[in-house]
Formats: sequence, C-alpha cells, structure tokens
Amino acid sequence: MGRPQRKVSLKRLVVVFGWLGLIGFGGGLAVLSLMREDGVEREKWLDDEGFVEAVALGQSLPGVIGTNTATSIGLRLRGWMAGIAGTYLNRFRENRWIQATLNGIASTVPELLLTRALIIGQASVHSVLAGVIAVVAGILLGVVHLSPLYILLGSGAMGLLLG
Repeated sequence: MGRPQRKVSLKRLVVVFGWLGLIGFGGGLAVLSLMREDGVEREKWLDDEGFVEAVALGQSLPGVIGTNTATSIGLRLRGWMAGIAGTYLNRFRENRWIQATLNGIASTVPELLLTRALIIGQASVHSVLAGVIAVVAGILLGVVHLSPLYILLGSGAMGLLLG
C-alpha cells in the first residue's frame, strides 16, 4: 500500500528534484504533474497510491505544496537526507536568477496545463453525455467563472439525472 516500487538514486533523487526545481514553474499544482510523471511513470519509485499519499501529506502541511510533496517523497524513498534534498532542491526555484529565467518562459504554462487537462479528459470522458457535461463545465468555469464546487455538484447531478 503506497510502498516504494524500487530502490532509489540518492544521487538520482537529487538530479530529478533538482530538475523539477529548475523547471517547475506555474505553481505547486503544475509541478505535481511533473513529479508524478518522473516519480511514478519514468523512475517507477512509487505507485499511484504512494504518490497520492505524498501529495495528501504535502497538502496537509503549511507551506508550498510542491516543496512539501517533494519532501514527503524524499522521506518515503530514502529517509531524512532525501527529504532534505527534496526540500532544498525544490526551493531552488526561488532563486532570483532562476525566477527571471522562468518568467521569460512562463507563456508555456497554459499550454502545459491545457495538454494535461486534455490527457485527463480523454481518460475520463467515455460517452457523449460525459463529453457534453465536460464542455459545459469548461465554459461555466472559464467564461462564467462559476465556482468549481457548483460545477462539480451540477456535473454530478446531470450525470445522475441523464445517465
């Protein structure tokens, strides 16, 4: 249940979290997608359940979710030394020079988020009804700026009534 899938690369862990610290811009939630891709899919350090547990711990602590999650993953995989490495390297992006560089390429963030949203959408939409609900929800969220809570409740109600 959420155990590491294979033994880890204190060195490799430092390289991966260092890379995420450098390129992880767009907020903590944007970096989580990259963390999952590296930690679950590419490196196979954790299964999805272990990653979700690390994210849940990261969200339950005060501070930056990306940094908290990196710390949680490091602790889970290699103990306190890796936890410190994950924390430090994920905070590396707070450096003034790195921030200036990242601000220069920030225009790619919407594309990255849209791409991830489309990937999740493809995996989630299995019928015409679900597709219509997704499009309407997107319009209500993006154009009307309706609260996500109301969108979730309304989408669930529509699925229940029409499904």
